[in-house]
Amino acid sequence: MLIPHVPLQLVIISVQVFAGLILPSAIIFLQLLLNDRELLGDRWVNRPWNNYINWTIIVVLFALSLLLAAQVILPNFFSRGESWQL
Repeated sequence: MLIPHVPLQLVIISVQVFAGLILPSAIIFLQLLLNDRELLGDRWVNRPWNNYINWTIIVVLFALSLLLAAQVILPNFFSRGESWQL
């Protein structure tokens, strides 16, 4: 509330969308680190089944992040005619 007349709900939702869009890139970086044999050695590097599960989670997370962003940008597209007020 340091800036007068700025809608707080819009700021909160915008920060959540931004964090949701940045999160997949951080997880992809972590996934790449987990596959680096030179860094982790053979004992701690990801197994193939770990990679399959991790990439599935990353794809789902990225899709949900895009859906959240689209819902914030186009709120009327996702509503059923009711007007929701927070």
